[in-house]
Amino acid sequence: MSRIHCLIGLIVMLMLVVLPANAETTARVLGMGNTMLGVGNDSAAWFNNPALLPDLDADSLVSPWPNSMSIGAEVGGDFHDLAINFSSRDAAGQRGWGVGFESFGGDMQSFGVGYGQRCNFVDGLNWGIIGVSFDDGASDDFLFALDLAFDVPLPLNDLTVALELWDVTEQFGDMDLNLGAGLKTSAGLTVGVDVFDITDDGAVNFGAEYAGPLTNGFIVRAGSNDGDATFGLGFDMGFVELGLSYMDAGGNDDFLFATAETSL
Repeated sequence: MSRIHCLIGLIVMLMLVVLPANAETTARVLGMGNTMLGVGNDSAAWFNNPALLPDLDADSLVSPWPNSMSIGAEVGGDFHDLAINFSSRDAAGQRGWGVGFESFGGDMQSFGVGYGQRCNFVDGLNWGIIGVSFDDGASDDFLFALDLAFDVPLPLNDLTVALELWDVTEQFGDMDLNLGAGLKTSAGLTVGVDVFDITDDGAVNFGAEYAGPLTNGFIVRAGSNDGDATFGLGFDMGFVELGLSYMDAGGNDDFLFATAETSL
């Protein structure tokens, strides 16, 4: 049955004809320049790339499934952002799912779900699907996206390349084709790059994260969100990871966001 599901997902994506994507906010994603398509396998993976859910980097305390949940809030800036995310996968790493809520201040808020599954007939290939409802108090729009992620076999490091069809129902403009890649090294360095809306003048985000033995539990992050510099710092205490990231957007649009992430 899983092969049939994978085949259906691939056929749907290939039959589709191809807004810069916004990341579901966590301090990790923001600190890495809002780079997510190839490296976003954390609590917000359900939105940032659900095809990464089967490879979710998570533990479990009492749940039978590895999972990651986070709550984050803007602690400096003018956006008044609040984000709650939960992502999980089965123990075998064959499929994953997640939900999330984000309030952007005022009447604007979103709620969504994501699902990802491994394609067993193509080694290293996963597919995912996202559905998000956006409510601004006057109207309620539904965003739909499809994702692929492929793990490229390397001897020492992990390389993931990703493809996303964003807003396939064109609720917020034309559908976009987004590409991304992420490299996780055995030395604790992770780097990623995303190109959004490659068929037009889209955005380029890139970032890096270091969580190796030299930092003694601290995690250092930096990146660029379409030219806006981002910086972040995290601390992994084992049962919970705390993160704080800053984006220099110029003028009054600077953004400071804090996240606490843990497992159930």
